[in-house]
Amino acid sequence: MAQVTDPKWHDEGFFVQNYVTYRMNIPTLGHDVRRKDKDFCQFQEYLRKVYPHILIPGIPEFKKEKKNDPKFWERRAVHMQNFVNKVLQSEDLRGCPVVVDFIAHKDFKAFSKMIKGCLDKAIKPSTTGELF
Repeated sequence: MAQVTDPKWHDEGFFVQNYVTYRMNIPTLGHDVRRKDKDFCQFQEYLRKVYPHILIPGIPEFKKEKKNDPKFWERRAVHMQNFVNKVLQSEDLRGCPVVVDFIAHKDFKAFSKMIKGCLDKAIKPSTTGELF
């Protein structure tokens, strides 16, 4: 079971957009990484694009007006945890290389670049024959 906790606000200066990261710990697999809030959303978008035949769990919409509310980030961490656990429970998804990278890649900045690249390159199947 994945545990998503410890939301942290990152302010890296005037020219860089602020962001939140979460600690994602999966003790049974020995993984303990940090992921940006945006990474969860891009990961979800990638899965929906590449696996349209699989019901991908939802993540609540980000609310900019709540960005300074610590309780909002704590509640959002619970939603992210539920999302990750449902993805890992799917036999079709848990072996996907991007899923493995999502739970294991230590450098969250490098992972952010990688998932954006994967999302840009992902090809959505155009026929049902391409799904299988």
